[in-house]
Amino acid sequence: MHRRPLRDRKDHPAPPPAGAGAPRRRKHPGADCRWSAVFQEDRLLEGLSAAGNLRFALGEVPGEAGPLLARLGLELSDPKPVREWSGGMRRRLALARALLAPGEALALDEPFTGLDGENRARCLELVRERARGRPVLLATHDLTGLEDAPAVRLGGG
Repeated sequence: MHRRPLRDRKDHPAPPPAGAGAPRRRKHPGADCRWSAVFQEDRLLEGLSAAGNLRFALGEVPGEAGPLLARLGLELSDPKPVREWSGGMRRRLALARALLAPGEALALDEPFTGLDGENRARCLELVRERARGRPVLLATHDLTGLEDAPAVRLGGG
């Protein structure tokens, strides 16, 4: 049985072209920019290496990836799949992926969870360097090292 594409069916007409009777949306700050993110979960492909995860997410492994990972105590050339890495190593790779992504803004949801004090300080230093001039939305329960950061605090503290 041959089926016509959905847009050719009479019961599902194609949407009108942009601007043709469609309501105009209000512009919201940040709505037109590209965000990169670190989620509460690492969201890595467990069967791939560091390079494989970066290539999958970014389309290529940027030239600056090796030095950035080295600053985080990771090796780009490590062939092991990330499922064999510690939780802290996976967390640092997830952060590196967001910092290497071409975004105008960063959304970081508990980016330092599971990191010891030394690795947390390294990661925070890199976030400060790489985010310079970009808006950063950081959700965290631990404000260690963030006391001087401009912030809006929500909740009971």
